Amino acid sequence: MLSLIADVNFSKVCHAFCVFRYLFQLLMEAGCLEWAMLVCVILRDAVLFLRVVNLACLADTPHDVVRRLQSGLALLEQWISTDW
Repeated sequence: MLSLIADVNFSKVCHAFCVFRYLFQLLMEAGCLEWAMLVCVILRDAVLFLRVVNLACLADTPHDVVRRLQSGLALLEQWISTDW
């Protein structure tokens, strides 16, 4: 019985992970780098995070997007340091 419950919970976690990965892809294709960065943090995926950073480093990325990424990271860091 316990293994059946564990299997159900595992499948829910896998489904949520797949949904977040799909959301990441959509956000990257739409150019919503700030939101894609947040999904990377939720997933704790450094490789995806590097994809966002690499895309932000391209010459054709608007400067306001890069500024918002920097601001978002600073706010996240501030929130972590004060609330944890």
